[in-house]
Amino acid sequence: MTDDDDIETTIILLVVGVAMGQFAEWAHKSRRATQAARSELGRLRRVADLVSQDANRNEIKLAGQTEITALLGLQECRFEEPPFDVVLPRLERSGVLEHAAAHHPVVRRFVRGGFELPAEGVELPVYNRGHQVGRYVLKPSSGVGVSLEQRVVALGLADQVGAALAEWAIRPGSPLAPGWTVISAR
Repeated sequence: MTDDDDIETTIILLVVGVAMGQFAEWAHKSRRATQAARSELGRLRRVADLVSQDANRNEIKLAGQTEITALLGLQECRFEEPPFDVVLPRLERSGVLEHAAAHHPVVRRFVRGGFELPAEGVELPVYNRGHQVGRYVLKPSSGVGVSLEQRVVALGLADQVGAALAEWAIRPGSPLAPGWTVISAR
């Protein structure tokens, strides 16, 4: 490269190459985000289909468990009915994780894709008509990040399960938990 035109051409080719690489990376990320959104909608649809077909409650709870496990990359997920033996950090309606005790240190570890869930586990409450009828206990896989969007979809899956468990909606005074009563039964 002895000529000013050769240097100019090289710089232009370099700039165009970098720009095309950035565009290709953006397109790849956009495609992955679209595929993730479709997958999340498919999870919600599968559970909603079971609810609309009046599947039995165990099948619906298991479907919710399966979809939540796959969505969040969990090591384990199980459904529990009240009363609960262990107090765990709770996944709130906003998708934010609320620690069980005020004195418990809040450690947020960001890994690829989002924040890692606490190793001790997380409570994903299941509601019906504003009353907690159960919870999913989420045991995370080490090193797996969970995005806010994934947490919100998990809440939607729990809501679908809660809608199917109408006969287990409870209130204070029931034998199910101290101070709770059954408010509806099929």
